[in-house]
Amino acid sequence: MPANSDTNLPALLAGPIVRHCDKSQANFWFVTSKKYPVHCRLITKDSQTLLFNQLLKEEHQTIPIGQHAFINLVTIKFINDLPENSSI
Repeated sequence: MPANSDTNLPALLAGPIVRHCDKSQANFWFVTSKKYPVHCRLITKDSQTLLFNQLLKEEHQTIPIGQHAFINLVTIKFINDLPENSSI
């Protein structure tokens, strides 16, 4: 993410943190310096792309907690189950 040119703050202030992950869904949390559209890309350690898309409204919630701080809550439900016992 590029820096927020309005404030010289970095785009990403905290995170991302994985809140929950199982074979059918993943939840992430992070804080940005302004509201951004979010894309998600999951790749295996072998560089195989499992998921790459812009998140839908129901998958990404943004909560402003200040003038230059936005909590981003992401919930991704996978069409196909993730591989178990593998690094992503």
